[in-house]
Amino acid sequence: MRRIAHEAAAVTVRCEGGEARVVLDGEFDIATAGLVADALRDVSPTVRRVVVDCRAVAFADCALLRVLLPARDTLVLLGPLPSVMHRLLTHSGTRKLFAVLDPAVRLPSQSVRRNVRRTPAPDPSPDPRTSSPR
Repeated sequence: MRRIAHEAAAVTVRCEGGEARVVLDGEFDIATAGLVADALRDVSPTVRRVVVDCRAVAFADCALLRVLLPARDTLVLLGPLPSVMHRLLTHSGTRKLFAVLDPAVRLPSQSVRRNVRRTPAPDPSPDPRTSSPR
């Protein structure tokens, strides 16, 4: 385990069984985003997956995004994402570029999904602009 700290932020790296977990804690801006860059650079290239745990991020700006974007194909963000991270990714238009692993969201099993038929929900109230007069 390796821990890099600054007065406003800390980054901890743990490697186990082919996976590296990079835990972000605190505020990440121009003064602290370099901690994340250093941690990602130090992860062994033999690691199969890099999980960036963002759950304790209290503040993040484009400096953190600038560090995460080049590594987006090799990492997974662990959620649920705090609102500050969600806003950063959504407003920058980059949310769809990152894989987010959210343990709180459970997908139905394959057998259940096969039996689900998708039908459009009925419109509860017709739009008065498109309804014909009676």
